[in-house]
Amino acid sequence: MRRLAALALAALLCPALATAATRAEPKPAPDQAAVLELRGQHRDVRCPDILFLAPLPNAPAAAYAKALAPAEAAGFTLPNASLPAADFHSAGPLPILKAAGYRLRRVRGIPWQEACARIASMMALRHKTRVEDGLELDPLCVFLEAEASPADLAASLPALLGADALLILAPQRAEGLPLIVAWRDVIWPGHRDARAIRPEHWVPTVADVVGLPPPAESGAVSLFPLLT
Repeated sequence: MRRLAALALAALLCPALATAATRAEPKPAPDQAAVLELRGQHRDVRCPDILFLAPLPNAPAAAYAKALAPAEAAGFTLPNASLPAADFHSAGPLPILKAAGYRLRRVRGIPWQEACARIASMMALRHKTRVEDGLELDPLCVFLEAEASPADLAASLPALLGADALLILAPQRAEGLPLIVAWRDVIWPGHRDARAIRPEHWVPTVADVVGLPPPAESGAVSLFPLLT
């Protein structure tokens, strides 16, 4: 049954797959015991499915304000953060995800809206398999990098924001567009933090999310306590 579910998920993405309210002040970072307590309150906090969406904007940053509004309301906005797609997929957190047993899928060669529709269908099927059928699935990380207009984001984001997944929306090569992280019932919705976040912070953050220690040489701290 598990194999059938996996084949059904692959069919949705093939052939294109190559592989609560807004707060005014920053939340104090909890200690490790508080983080563990948080994880205990949410069954799927450890090793959630991860959607890494890297839109390549084709319009000025100001044109995306309305399209990004639903994501900013549902997630944690980091206007001074950056996370190049290559840093996430080709290096960075990738070894950690592999060590945690993640299946990695990279969407290529599909227009943004079509790719997001397939991802949304896949996430709905995974939810049904877990919740209604009661089957366990290996955690999944989906990586999408494609050109996206304001209309593309406006049409695709609402369905993905409702998925049972950690969503990282990281616009590429786009001055003035924020990085947004959303995770229903875990990450603060509607919060904004203007601190400068460098790409190296994401390695210990992903390690924290999946419950593994970060590499000793990472030299950065996890953002997970800040986001939750």
